[in-house]
Amino acid sequence: MDKDLLLDLLKKYQEGNCTDEEQRLIEAWYEKYDGMAAEETVPDPAPDRFQLLYEDLNRRLEHEGDPLSGTRRRWFRLLSPSLRVASVIVILFLSVVLVYRMNRPRSEVVINHVEPALETADLQPATNKAILRLGDGSEIHLDDARAGKLAEQGNSTIVKLNSGQIVYAVAHGKDHPIVYNTISTPRGGQYRITLPDGTVVWLNAASSLRFPSAFGNADRHVQLSGEAYFEVKKLTRGRLSSSSDRVPFFVDIEEADRGHASSIQVLGTHFNVMAYADEMQVRTTVVEGAVRVHSQANSVDLKPGDQGILTIASGLVDRRTVDVEEQTAWKNQLFWFNNSDVQSVMRQISRWYDVDVQYNGKVEKVFTGTLPRTMKASNIFKVLEMTGGVHFRIENKKVIVMP
Repeated sequence: MDKDLLLDLLKKYQEGNCTDEEQRLIEAWYEKYDGMAAEETVPDPAPDRFQLLYEDLNRRLEHEGDPLSGTRRRWFRLLSPSLRVASVIVILFLSVVLVYRMNRPRSEVVINHVEPALETADLQPATNKAILRLGDGSEIHLDDARAGKLAEQGNSTIVKLNSGQIVYAVAHGKDHPIVYNTISTPRGGQYRITLPDGTVVWLNAASSLRFPSAFGNADRHVQLSGEAYFEVKKLTRGRLSSSSDRVPFFVDIEEADRGHASSIQVLGTHFNVMAYADEMQVRTTVVEGAVRVHSQANSVDLKPGDQGILTIASGLVDRRTVDVEEQTAWKNQLFWFNNSDVQSVMRQISRWYDVDVQYNGKVEKVFTGTLPRTMKASNIFKVLEMTGGVHFRIENKKVIVMP
């Protein structure tokens, strides 16, 4: 929505000169923010209550309060208090408009010009989209495939559930050769898959995972490029359940062109691995259980809350304590910036929105805060621009970054 148009609307509301349509939208926003029950009647005159709300919002922001609960609203920290007030109004008002438009009777009028300021083009966030490459080289576009049986690979039947998730159902007792499959997400895609051993993997955008069609009693190995979150299934080689009898699970990361190879060894745990080729580190973050990160130079043991950092230049793995929620934010549909420079931010945006990035001039800017990954790119850029010192322009599938 145009800033001047929004300010005019708020002024009209405060003076009691809104149309019925405009008044309903503002009051819906008020109820969303103030936690009023849906059946509560808004007393007259409403503008007085709006003034109290606006003053309360200012007061909360001055005391670093968060008027919108939940992790998804930490992006307010990107802004100064005065800009936070404006962003609260813009984002909430737009969300109320969208909700209202979905539920309105068809005969009612819709307020126009609620799109973001960057109206010439926009980029949509990533969706469930991936390609599964089978052992014979054939490919299945998973986003287009119907639910049900997709193929057979060795001892496994590949099934797409109604939820969209891919599952490998293993038929025990059959003796078929093991073949290798690869699931790949493009830029602008993400996907979830259950491997033949029951391990669940979430793949971030521009990532791939190579794995066998079945796991035996030998060590389990998969190969990752990009970023993934793993919930590893605990398996034992026999009837005993001692840790010495468990089948280890390895995530192998081999990039000969960058001169390093590493692996992550686990027995049964939840962890995140970020290993994009355009990043200078491979980061492994443990959420639950225990992990050992091996490199050609050394090995490091990790516990929950630890992160192993393999630096590409040295080949050494270091350990540090991190905020697990921050490191796995992508899985929960959040961008999480922690003193991140603009280049790091744009690498994430490039992968998530499937867009190329061009820099016109030198931009030295860092960001701290979170933003929902469900937002259109133009709204992401609007919030980032509010921090000052950086501007964005969308041209088809390219974003131009300017000081």
